Amino acid sequence: MRPSRILAISLVVMLMVPTAGALAGEISGELHTGLYSEEFYAVDDLDPLGVAAGQKVTFGGTFHVVTENDNAPGTWSNTRELLEGVWRGQATPFANVIVNASAASIAAGRHDAAIARWVSHVKQFLDRGGQRSLIVAPLQEHNGTWTTYGCDPANYKTAYRKFYDAFRSAGIDETQVRFAWAPNGWTSPGCGSLKDYYPGGNIVDIIAISAYNFGTCVPKGRRRWAAVRAFWLNGSPLAVRLPWCLAP
Repeated sequence: MRPSRILAISLVVMLMVPTAGALAGEISGELHTGLYSEEFYAVDDLDPLGVAAGQKVTFGGTFHVVTENDNAPGTWSNTRELLEGVWRGQATPFANVIVNASAASIAAGRHDAAIARWVSHVKQFLDRGGQRSLIVAPLQEHNGTWTTYGCDPANYKTAYRKFYDAFRSAGIDETQVRFAWAPNGWTSPGCGSLKDYYPGGNIVDIIAISAYNFGTCVPKGRRRWAAVRAFWLNGSPLAVRLPWCLAP
C-alpha cells in the first residue's frame, strides 16, 4: 500500500571534515546542510527550501525499516520512492535503516534475508542511473536502551557488517553507497562507552552523531544551548579522521 507521509522530523544534517587538530578544539573543512522532510516525497520540501535559501541542501534524511516493502522488486517500493523523492530535490539521500530485533538476533543471521530484500529495493533506486548514490546508516542510536538492538556493542558491530556485506554481495560498491556509523551523542548508563561500538574504519566512511539541543524543554538548571563544536569534542572519543555529521 502506498503511504502518503512519513514522520515529521526537522532539520538537520551537517557534514564536516575534521582537521588533524580537531580533537584539540579545531574543526574546519567543508560544511553541508540537509533536512528530514515531513513529506513522503521530500522534494516537496527540498524545492521550496532551495528557493527560499537561494541554494540547495546537500542531503535529505530518510528513515527505513528492512520490512517496509510488501511487494516484490520491480513493483511499488517504499524504499525506492523515499530515496527518489530526495534525489528529485537534487540532494543525496541519508538513509537511516533499522531492523526491529535485538542485535544478537541480527548478528546471528536471522534477518539476513530481510536485509538482502531491502538492499534489492535500494538497488532499484540506484539502477535508475544518473550517478545516483546515497549514504546508509545502519541501526542508528545503537548505544541507547530505547532501540531494540541497543546496548550490545559486540553484536551490534556484527549486525552493522551485515548491511555492509549485503550491499557488496549485491554488487553495489563505494561509488554508489557510503556507510555512516550513527551512534547517539551519549551512551545509556551500563551500556559501555561510545568507542565500544565503533565497527572499524574499513567499513565506516562517515561518523553521524545524533545530537539534540532541547533548549528550554529540559529540567530547570540544565537549560543551555550546546555549540556544534561541543558535540564533536564531547561526543566522539575516537581519534579517527573521518567526515562527520549531526544526523539528526
